[in-house]
Amino acid sequence: MEIYDLRTEGRQEPLGIDAAHPAFSWKIRGENVFQQTYRIRVDYSEEAALSKTGEAWDSGTIVSDATSGVCYEGTPLKEHGQYVWTVEVNGALSSPARFEVSYLGEPMPCARWIGMPLSYAGGTDVVRLDFSARKPVRRARFYVAALGTGRCYCNGKLAEDSYFNGSVSVYRKKVYYSVYAPEIREGRNALCMEIGYGFYGAKKMKGELFVEYADGSCETVPTVAGRLWNVTGGAVTENSIYGGEVYDARRERDWFSPDYAVSTSEFVAAYCTDAPEGKLCSNPLPPVAVSESFAPLYVRGMGGGRYLADAGKNISGRLKITVRAERGAKITLRYAEIISGESRVNRANLRTAKSRDVYIAAGKEEETYAPCFTYHGFRYAEIVTEGNVEILGVTAQQMRTAVTPAGEFACSDECLSRLHEMAFLTEANNLHGVFTDCPQRDERLGWLNDLSSRVFESVCNFDLSVFLPNFVDMISDSQDDTGAFGDTVPFTVGSDTADAVDAFQLLALVAYGFYGDRRVLEKNYESFCRWNEKLAGFVKGGVCEWGIYGDWCPAFAYSNGGDGTHSAMVTPKFMGAAYYLWNLSLTQKIAEILGKNEDAERWGALFAEGKRAFFEKYVKDGVIGGGSQTECAVAMTIFPEESELCKEWAKRAAEDLRARGYHTTCGNQGYRHLFYRLAEAGYAEELCRLLLNKEYPGWGYMLEQGATTVWERWESDVGTDMHSFDHPMFAAYDGFLFNYLAGIRTKECENAFQKIVVEPCFVKCLQSVSASLETVRGKISVRWERTGKTIVLSVDTPANTRLVVRAAGKELCMNGRSVRDGIELTNGKFIIEIGECDETNQKVVGACDRTADGGVYDGRLYR
Repeated sequence: MEIYDLRTEGRQEPLGIDAAHPAFSWKIRGENVFQQTYRIRVDYSEEAALSKTGEAWDSGTIVSDATSGVCYEGTPLKEHGQYVWTVEVNGALSSPARFEVSYLGEPMPCARWIGMPLSYAGGTDVVRLDFSARKPVRRARFYVAALGTGRCYCNGKLAEDSYFNGSVSVYRKKVYYSVYAPEIREGRNALCMEIGYGFYGAKKMKGELFVEYADGSCETVPTVAGRLWNVTGGAVTENSIYGGEVYDARRERDWFSPDYAVSTSEFVAAYCTDAPEGKLCSNPLPPVAVSESFAPLYVRGMGGGRYLADAGKNISGRLKITVRAERGAKITLRYAEIISGESRVNRANLRTAKSRDVYIAAGKEEETYAPCFTYHGFRYAEIVTEGNVEILGVTAQQMRTAVTPAGEFACSDECLSRLHEMAFLTEANNLHGVFTDCPQRDERLGWLNDLSSRVFESVCNFDLSVFLPNFVDMISDSQDDTGAFGDTVPFTVGSDTADAVDAFQLLALVAYGFYGDRRVLEKNYESFCRWNEKLAGFVKGGVCEWGIYGDWCPAFAYSNGGDGTHSAMVTPKFMGAAYYLWNLSLTQKIAEILGKNEDAERWGALFAEGKRAFFEKYVKDGVIGGGSQTECAVAMTIFPEESELCKEWAKRAAEDLRARGYHTTCGNQGYRHLFYRLAEAGYAEELCRLLLNKEYPGWGYMLEQGATTVWERWESDVGTDMHSFDHPMFAAYDGFLFNYLAGIRTKECENAFQKIVVEPCFVKCLQSVSASLETVRGKISVRWERTGKTIVLSVDTPANTRLVVRAAGKELCMNGRSVRDGIELTNGKFIIEIGECDETNQKVVGACDRTADGGVYDGRLYR
């Protein structure tokens, strides 16, 4: 047995947590291994940890299979304290893991917010501390909130190669600080921050340098006004998230070196500046980082000092260039998602975003530049040179919040595999502190409406165990005294009372279901209730009538004209009424999880009452609304117990798909429900044909048009400025690939994957499917393949889990045991051979189990 991936507050060996009772998690690896007991010890040193001392906390032996969400209950943690912890599982000891505490009371109590004079507006500021260490240094930490964004240097070196640290939050409630580990040496040191505007739109910082010497003594240096901290303008003369960056290399100085002489002619004393409203908190998220660097598909000379670079795929990030140029020569990079005409970049959909970077050369033999205070959504970039310039190298770099990929999917159909890659890349391009809607234009916002669909693929593609709960907290932070929050989080645009098609409770329950995060439910429960009560104010005759966007952005042919964004088949009020009911049912589930039984009864009663009213208003003679695909799919979500009606609605929706040549009339909400509900009703084959359809409108059409990421609109050109070619709201089909084609039924995987349910849809159009999902308990891997008239299903599950496998709705094993043979099928690899399904894909003709070690158990599937 191996115990691995020890985390504190969801992170491996974090340097600055501010939780008094941090949560621990771990994984175990090994076949047929179940955790019977665990024991956590927290110590002050590795030696004590290996000696099983438990100086700060010894949990004692706990009988439990829990491997996440175990909170510290020892002696009070100390600020700046270093701790080492181990976990013992069934008597086996893990390797030690570390964590550090930053602040538990007021962070940086002696520090002030500092900034620069107005004459430095537009560019970046370099804030410098000259610090002399009196004796040998054991460790140093720099705690700093830099708004909008900052990069930390110590003695000429980057302390961490990351971007936009802590720059996105609901600033009136929280401001995040980051923690760096600068290499402070005995003697003279220079600690610098280069600050840009970031998402906050202003430049200011508050920080504290903490130094612990080898003899155990400590020293702190807070940011204050005056000559202790000095400020000058950087080589970046313009910076904007949306506009891009201008970098004048002629301005470069060795500002970050301890040997650079700080003069009053170049540096001014730091100014005090207004503090943001929010409380300082340790940033829980990983930073934005470069996740991939690669050569473009081509860099083609177009004449007249103009070049066209094609990254080969749509990415969120930047170009890195290396040039040889005369002093003062200018290189301009203009980014775009598409090209038109004579290989010209088409930037119409960027709206007011300039999305360009400018580099002014210093005249060195070789110069390399990549912007650090902006990012762009692009596939193409036009490189325009002025002056004597030789392009020596171009690299495309993708940038995103550094969360770990979690899922993999592939199948025998190349187009379906490419559609998965499109969804993965689209999601990756839109993780920047929040779930952005797009990475290219003057928006890049956390739209809640989009997330109601998007989250179903998000969690299949990335480890969002910290990212997702943090975003839920941000929704609560955005809530006003009436219980309302806006359409976007943090709120910047849209209605200040969000559309009822929101994702508040849904996101929290997904975080709980995927990661076992009970705290996200506990912290936000009252906010869920207040939001329901706010929406209840729009209820008339038992039906909520608050709706804004409805089933947003169907294909133009199914819209109500105009800009083509509102559905002609589904009203916003219908969608608002349905989602209000969905919110009530989700809140009931949350109350049950938290043991709030009276509340659960109340929400359940409201849900039942609302369903009756909804049924009376929208269901006539068994037909939901106008019987559209969206209405049928959404109704099946609300009325799952109405099995016969749901079968009829599924049949109607499937017939409509066929009648329209396998095209969906849905917008960004209905299609997600359509995929899941029809797959459950046995229409996965039709859904694959929908995905693979190469005619407009559809995802196959996007592929045919050369898409590498999912579009905002179904059209290749709508003639308006609302068209992002990198928009994850239409990527939720990827959840169908994982949950139904591969069969990893995430919704049924109880207790954060302690129970795993696998039920693939063995569609006729595919010869094989393989997928994996890294969970809080380890990796689930599934593969099925046709061999003649037999389907071979291989499943590999992590330790400490139990498995249910179903084929065509019939269980092959339950609670970890085969229903026929009593063979325990858990914690390892096994194979099931299944006879070919009949034409309706609803029955399995015959089956037998074969364990991974080759033992064969004959038998037939119960029908």
